[in-house]
Amino acid sequence: MYTGKHAHLRPLQPAFIMAGTGEAVTYAELEARSNRLAHLFRKLGLKRLDHYAIFMENNSRYLEACGAGERSGLYYTCVNSYLTPGELAYIVNNSESRVLVTSAAKLDVAREALKECPKVELCIVADGGSESERIVGLCEVTAGLPKTRSRTNPSAPRCSIRRAPPAGRKASCALWRSSRRRSSCRCSIFSIKSGGTAKA
Repeated sequence: MYTGKHAHLRPLQPAFIMAGTGEAVTYAELEARSNRLAHLFRKLGLKRLDHYAIFMENNSRYLEACGAGERSGLYYTCVNSYLTPGELAYIVNNSESRVLVTSAAKLDVAREALKECPKVELCIVADGGSESERIVGLCEVTAGLPKTRSRTNPSAPRCSIRRAPPAGRKASCALWRSSRRRSSCRCSIFSIKSGGTAKA
C-alpha cells in the first residue's frame, strides 16, 4: 500500500491505531514522517540500493522507518527485536547497513551492537533524543526537512516475496524497477521443507 495516495485522498483518516495505547497516526502524518526520513537518508549520502536496518519493537514509528526506504530506493532489513547485541551486529554487518534505526526501548542493545559495526555511520532513535554524533534522535535530525516527496528521488524499487511454494521448492524474490525490468534482490530466499519448516 502506497500511503501517498491515501494522504492525498483522505489525509485525516487514521492510517493505523496502536492497540496498546490507542495512538492514531493519520495518513498525512505518516506520509510527512516517511518523507522527512527519506530526505534525511539522502542528506546522509545514501544512494539508491544502499542498505539500512531497523531494530525496534512494534511501535508507532515503525511504518515510517520502512516507508522512508520505499521512497528513496533503499534496501532495509527488519531485525527481530529480541536478538542479542552480537546477533544484531552480525545481521547489520552482513547486510552492509549504513544506518541503524532503533527505539529508546532497544537502545541499550543497539548501543552494544554498534561497537562491532564500524560501517554504521548513524544510529537513529525513533522515539528518543540525541546522545552523541553517532546516536541521534529522529525528531531532532529531521526537523526542518521537507515533508513532501522529493521529485529528484528516483522511483523506489518494490520488493515482494511470493507465496510459499510446494514442499521442497524454493521461494523466489524479485525486484521490480520502474522500467519493469526484473533483477535479483538481497532478500532472504527460503527453502520450504516437507513439514512446513522454513530455512534461510
